[in-house]
Amino acid sequence: MWFQDEARLGQQGTITRVWSLRGSLPRTVRQTKYERLYVIGAACPQTGQSVVLLSPTINTDMMNAFFEQFAAEVSPDIHVVMVWDQAGFHTSKKLKVPENVTIVPFPPYSPELNPVENLAHTLCR
Repeated sequence: MWFQDEARLGQQGTITRVWSLRGSLPRTVRQTKYERLYVIGAACPQTGQSVVLLSPTINTDMMNAFFEQFAAEVSPDIHVVMVWDQAGFHTSKKLKVPENVTIVPFPPYSPELNPVENLAHTLCR
């Protein structure tokens, strides 16, 4: 049994403050660019094996790329039950799930059931 989740890591622009005379409306450049990196990962708590893909975006194509990597790293002789949430890119008809993987979705609004959900908090301590 494997558990899968994804996390967005990165920087988001902040409010810009500048010194100015009271009552004036100063012009300044504000950073509006967002730098993000998505970590798509799955782990098997029983064996400790994990598969991770770093991606600049998250969509069905990236999930298909994740499954390609997953299929390359997990023996095709092993049948995997993968438990994950019901994100839109997890339920797409264009998703190409390997033959040795059975998908089991978590109930809606239940992130506390997924042991991989808080893995980033553990790693970043």
